[in-house]
Amino acid sequence: MPEVILKGEKRYKKILSLYEKALNHFFKKEYDKAHEKLEQLIKDYKEEEKELIKKALVYKRLCENRINPPKVSLKTVEDHIHYAVYTMNRKNYDESEKTLIAIEKKDKNNPKTAYLFSLLYALKDDKEKAISYLKKAVKKDKLYKVYAMANPDFAVLSGDEEFEKLIEKKEDEQKQD
Repeated sequence: MPEVILKGEKRYKKILSLYEKALNHFFKKEYDKAHEKLEQLIKDYKEEEKELIKKALVYKRLCENRINPPKVSLKTVEDHIHYAVYTMNRKNYDESEKTLIAIEKKDKNNPKTAYLFSLLYALKDDKEKAISYLKKAVKKDKLYKVYAMANPDFAVLSGDEEFEKLIEKKEDEQKQD
């Protein structure tokens, strides 16, 4: 009987080791390697560790989506804006910038586009461009000043004299509060 338990423990450790290797690859963004390990895990142990296999299936699908991202159909300006934010959040700044350029061509006077450009450049640590676009956004709509004050992604601009001047409350704004 103890022999059976030891065999079971060894097998369980093997399963966990394979799962751990897959996740290590996943978090290193080595999706091909992670996918390969997850497929092996699912194929070899699908009947034994059902809960772990469920999780492995989720990670496998995530790998597949990262390896071959689904095609996105962007029709409206709002679709483009959502996609730009999505790609920015995924740190795919080049794709985000291309999307924002496309938006700007369709709708030059959209303050949200200027704000998103300023956010993008703040994330890319391009302070000059970030402030330049934020000025455009705030000029079109003062609400973007409030957004910039509250958004931690603008922290890189904190302490910059031009940025601080841009987001500070003026006396007439304070009287309205």
